[in-house]
Amino acid sequence: MMVSEAPDAIYELEHMEFRSAELKKEKLLSASSADIQKKLSKNGVSKRKPVLRACYSADRTGHVILHSLYEQCVKRHVHFYSEYFILSLIKVDNTVRGLVAFNIKDGEIHIFHAKAVMFGTGGYGRAYKVTSNAYANSGDGVAIAFRAGIPLEDMEFVQFHPTGLYPLGYLLQRVQEAKEER
Repeated sequence: MMVSEAPDAIYELEHMEFRSAELKKEKLLSASSADIQKKLSKNGVSKRKPVLRACYSADRTGHVILHSLYEQCVKRHVHFYSEYFILSLIKVDNTVRGLVAFNIKDGEIHIFHAKAVMFGTGGYGRAYKVTSNAYANSGDGVAIAFRAGIPLEDMEFVQFHPTGLYPLGYLLQRVQEAKEER
């Protein structure tokens, strides 16, 4: 699905004024051969070949996509409940029809009724002792869905950073940036 739908999603992002690496241009960029290369060896001869990417925004593509989508929501007057923590989903006739949430600011419990619920859980990378995942990625959202009887799939796909240093959880990239700042 990701591979087959990616071109349409990127095209849609481009038309949402996705903020790419060159903020003056409001177009998606393709990484040039100078940006990313892979080493190929054939018959003992090594050469570097460009690795093509659909789009990028320096080292913050996901962050830029998030902000671009948020801007589109603001333009369309979508209301966000950022300071709420979901406690449970409300199911009626085996269909999710709302949720119960805790307002972190004032401690009140709120019930939201809805025709549809879009539930982005944030993952569960904090299930591991050593991780660079945000503290909010506790797995609570996955557990709430599971308790509501929603089938979970592909649970083996946990986001992690391959350059994390065990047992500290530091990322090699961040260590290098800290060295360069000195």
